[in-house]
Amino acid sequence: MQYSGLIFLLVSFWLMQFYLSIRQTKDYNRVIGEMKQYETGHLGVGIARTKFNVGPGTVMIVVTNVEGTIIDLREMSGISVFARFKANKKIIGQSINSLSLASFRKTQKRALSEALTFINSERRKGNLQELTLL
Repeated sequence: MQYSGLIFLLVSFWLMQFYLSIRQTKDYNRVIGEMKQYETGHLGVGIARTKFNVGPGTVMIVVTNVEGTIIDLREMSGISVFARFKANKKIIGQSINSLSLASFRKTQKRALSEALTFINSERRKGNLQELTLL
């Protein structure tokens, strides 16, 4: 009887985490659906975690046009189920080939690099020049 309050609290937290993770997954699917609406260009998704999963991870969804300019970029960074995607306006409009990564965190660099790998695989199918980060 003494532990019933503690058990109720733990189950409540577990159910809340389950609900918020479902909400986060729906947000991810919604953002992917929005990014797929671009008529031309290439889409890439990159995920980077910190070492031993301690600290904020980063998910980047990038859309480039045929020339390699970033049309849209959404980033989710955080350590909890409360994180949501946000547009990274300082990068939108820049060319991938001339993008300076000096101001990026390590997880942002890895996520952008992984997204670029997917974009380049699509560009190879269309016989387009691959994009590279500086």
